[in-house]
Amino acid sequence: MADCISPACIINELEFLVDTGSEVNVIKIDVLRNGLTIDDTQKIYLKRISNNTIQTLGKITIPLIIQGQEISTEFNLVDRNFSIRKHGIIGNSFLTGNNSIIDLANKTLAIKINVDNRNIILKPRTETIVPIPIAAKDVENKDIFIHRQEIKEAVFCGSIVNTVQNSEVVISMLNITEEPQNIWEDELNKIQYDREFDYNFNQSGHMNDEQRQSIIEICEQFQDIFHLKRDILTHTNTMTHKINLQKNQPPIYRRLYRLHHSQMEEIDTQIKQMEKDDIIEPFFSPWNAPLLLVKKKLDASQEEKFRIVVDFRA
Repeated sequence: MADCISPACIINELEFLVDTGSEVNVIKIDVLRNGLTIDDTQKIYLKRISNNTIQTLGKITIPLIIQGQEISTEFNLVDRNFSIRKHGIIGNSFLTGNNSIIDLANKTLAIKINVDNRNIILKPRTETIVPIPIAAKDVENKDIFIHRQEIKEAVFCGSIVNTVQNSEVVISMLNITEEPQNIWEDELNKIQYDREFDYNFNQSGHMNDEQRQSIIEICEQFQDIFHLKRDILTHTNTMTHKINLQKNQPPIYRRLYRLHHSQMEEIDTQIKQMEKDDIIEPFFSPWNAPLLLVKKKLDASQEEKFRIVVDFRA
């Protein structure tokens, strides 16, 4: 389902089985934190596909944070050996009560959230897909362009082209801080967008109209994976890397290469930007390898661009 967490659970990210045939929500007791209040007087019997029944352990209401919005949800508790591979079941009562949309192709669940007079909660160091209000009636069912902008300190929205539907448009919001961030309705209403824009394909002269339209549709469908100019590059801590050194290995330190002044300016600019985007951080170490600039292949913009590389051969 949609990206889902809960402060009441010990699991970083919850995974639920979405069951439109279930009238109740179910969660395994072992994913909950200790010390929570459980109503063990509210036990019910659940009927399995095999027609066997199992008694629940009671009921509990916990907050689920989906798409950055906190939703208070009632669950029936079951033992950790309950025969599903997920952490629980999201039933029909939750789906209908929260205007849920099931995407079978991508195996996800989206929640249509009403942000009026409510706040959106962004998890630390994450990207969250959320709907924002668009008051202008003349852009209903039309595409708008939202350029990359800082919503509040260290919270950004990415550049995106999307269609306004039901006075809302879905955008990507990025929290690069180490703390959850609350985004309020008045902050969402300040997000700027352009009503008129053109798709510019600099290398589409060899295409006919049908081919060009096909490319536009593909770009619209997968717009969330394209890195646009002024977008913030992100990182992940899902995977970590460990370098094993030989015992008593002395540090290897190589001086920086002598580079042209213009190259040093480019390196300084890119490093400052990566620091600002929280991709790298200052660190003092007895180990060092020199940097180089490698010219990138010219793209459609024909602008000269460079990539910073570390020369570990030195």
